[in-house]
Amino acid sequence: MPSTSSAASAITTLAEYRRLGLRKSAETLALGSVLYGTKNEKRLGDDLWSFLEQHAIAALDLGRFELAEDAIVRLATRFPQSPRVSALEGMLLEARGDLAGAKELYDSLLAEDETNVTILKRQIALAKLMHPKDPSVPIGLLTSYLDTFYSDPEAWLELADLYSALPLYPQTLFALEEAILLQPQNPFHLLRYAETLYTSGDIPAAWKAYLRVAEMQGDWRRAWLGVKLCARKLLQESEADRPELVQELDELATDRLLELYSTPKDASAGRPDEGTRKGVLKFLEVLS
Repeated sequence: MPSTSSAASAITTLAEYRRLGLRKSAETLALGSVLYGTKNEKRLGDDLWSFLEQHAIAALDLGRFELAEDAIVRLATRFPQSPRVSALEGMLLEARGDLAGAKELYDSLLAEDETNVTILKRQIALAKLMHPKDPSVPIGLLTSYLDTFYSDPEAWLELADLYSALPLYPQTLFALEEAILLQPQNPFHLLRYAETLYTSGDIPAAWKAYLRVAEMQGDWRRAWLGVKLCARKLLQESEADRPELVQELDELATDRLLELYSTPKDASAGRPDEGTRKGVLKFLEVLS
């Protein structure tokens, strides 16, 4: 029988995963095994249902379909009309390869309530699975969804993903701009916007966006690498055509990157491994 201390630790960690929106399926299932189907479930209180949903999704991710189905049945018994449980039932069909069955389920649920956000999102995810070579289908569903639910930054980011894969950079940038408008303090959106601008060839705009990210997050290596790459291209322009302080900011980017990459760090702590570190330092040496 799991110890009281291990159960308490599992409850705390799993709750933190839910709070942060972390999937971590293998870790979730391992921690959940300390609780699932044991007397320790009582210690979850009202969080039992959130735990069962979390456990079911982790089991689906890892191909543990019988375990996922067991958890979903328990949720369906407690919440027979819940859209979230219906979504889990559809996800189980998807995971088992019954895409037609999942589509039939989602279509029937949307016939009852066409504004069911949870099922609309599953419908979009299913369209991506059913039409891997034709992104126009999920794009059409996403744009229709956003016509009604504009204030959904995750949907705008998903739309940006689909456009970027085509690649349709103007549309990608538009979708990212909408996400930035909804969450202006999120530096990840702005970094992705800067990288898309750079890839599309709009170096002056990418330069400004990278500098903004570096201002928001001074220790982000990708931001300073972007500043460095843009600076090297802008310095090839005539002095009259380039932005102000490009030379100075190019030197600052080099200093920051040397600082961030010079000392070997533990990759498990979110730091670059030795190969990455040496590669970046060599890159800076070539550019300098």
